[in-house]
Amino acid sequence: MARFAEKAVIGHFAVLVTLWLSMKMPGGVGWNSLFTPGFVNNSTSGVIILTSLFIFPSQRPRIFGGNSGTVEGNSKSDSCPTLLEWENVQQMFPWGTFCLIGGGYALAATCQALNLGMNPLYLMVPGVLASSMAFMLPVATPPNTIVFATGHIKASDMGKAGFILNVLCVLVINVGANTWIWSYLNLDQLPPEMNRSSTALPTLWAETTPHSTDVFPTNVTA
Repeated sequence: MARFAEKAVIGHFAVLVTLWLSMKMPGGVGWNSLFTPGFVNNSTSGVIILTSLFIFPSQRPRIFGGNSGTVEGNSKSDSCPTLLEWENVQQMFPWGTFCLIGGGYALAATCQALNLGMNPLYLMVPGVLASSMAFMLPVATPPNTIVFATGHIKASDMGKAGFILNVLCVLVINVGANTWIWSYLNLDQLPPEMNRSSTALPTLWAETTPHSTDVFPTNVTA
């Protein structure tokens, strides 16, 4: 029955690719035209296939000639496991990476949709500084790994000293971001190139782009 599950997964992948390719085709045709504009995107196909993986059985049902509808070695259960079960997702899915990347996209989309007018450097600069100030774990930064590889320092020692340093760095970064970094980078102003609703960007482009007459002079004397 393992081959049935493998074929089912391959079939789901083929359907996913088909949905992606046929969603919006040249000429304005595609199955997304059946819905309100903007309601369907690439994530819609992924959610549909993911939902199907939680429902589709991993063994051939009896109605299609399957030998059994029970789990092998478990006679107490009359149900067949699905291709994807939540227990496996909890154990094997990289939730940390998902939350980190997803949180960044969510924050960027929120700022763009609400047009908050906040300088993005106010969040980016402290984030960059904080990423270099991880002192608790040996694998946090390359310098930590090099020091730990000498064998003279234990992980518990790095954790104790690193916790104090992390707390101090959080305080220093917060104070700096709201004082000298704020003043030096003018974080109270939104740069024109980052303001999509501003007309300063086309003006800036026109000022910095040489005119055609400057590059190719028309009055040329022999």
